[in-house]
Amino acid sequence: MDSTPGLSISLSLRMAKALSLARAGKLREAQAMIAGERAIPDHPIALEALAALVTSEGDYLRALKLWELLLQRDPNHPEARRMVAAIGLWVSRPPWMKYVPLTAATLVALLFAGLLWAFASTSEPPPKPRAVPAAVESPVARPPAQSQPQSAPAITPRPAPPPTVAFPTPTTTQRRRNSGR
Repeated sequence: MDSTPGLSISLSLRMAKALSLARAGKLREAQAMIAGERAIPDHPIALEALAALVTSEGDYLRALKLWELLLQRDPNHPEARRMVAAIGLWVSRPPWMKYVPLTAATLVALLFAGLLWAFASTSEPPPKPRAVPAAVESPVARPPAQSQPQSAPAITPRPAPPPTVAFPTPTTTQRRRNSGR
């Protein structure tokens, strides 16, 4: 570690500038700010920040080397251990593995579309309303013909009354049982 205050202040300033550059999306400039004139910084905090920036940029092989270097310098560094394991797993995966999420999403979309199509093709349209037949006058015994024939009044069908729903009412014994609760 640096023991001189001037170096730690300059490192703090470089780290602050690198942080603002990284937040602006300028990862290369932030890496150059942290590393300074050297390719790899000597200070462990600067090395960790550089490794994190390289990882964020997506250069996993270079990031793996930086995290391994940090782990060599500090064997008990928990973040370096975690990142070496994670990046090692990521780099060792087969190249077709990056297509698995896309393939899964496509299959789910196709399954959903197939279900919608199957539902739409099996559902039948609602039945068409049928015409109500005209009421037929029933032959009833008619009074004897009178001098002048009278026309029978027109019979119009009455609509059926709406269905009624009857709810059971509690009996007296049920009321007594319920009131005791």
